[in-house]
Amino acid sequence: MNKIIFTALLGLTLSGCDVPDLAKLTEKQAPIITLGMGAEVQIDDAKTAKVYGSDACHSELESGPLNHCTRLAGDAVQVTLVSDSGQWSEVWDINQANDKMTLTRPNGYSVRLVSSN
Repeated sequence: MNKIIFTALLGLTLSGCDVPDLAKLTEKQAPIITLGMGAEVQIDDAKTAKVYGSDACHSELESGPLNHCTRLAGDAVQVTLVSDSGQWSEVWDINQANDKMTLTRPNGYSVRLVSSN
């Protein structure tokens, strides 16, 4: 009887049933970084703007997802900016190196979040 159980377990192990994929377990999952709808950013040395995207975002205040957040993934992202000067769209380059992400406007300025004191 024990020989039958051992043979059955050995067969399952060799066939790969219920054996976790070790590659998936060791992959480092990058976090999903999203700018919230209307996040205020520094777009040049003297000017700020609110940024809006087209990605879904979830708010604890709303019952469902909203579609104006900006997901920072890939090499570039299209955003809509709103300031005292009006509203316009542009594409920002996304650069990632050594766990650091920088967003660069078409004019070369590095975008920064405005701190909320």
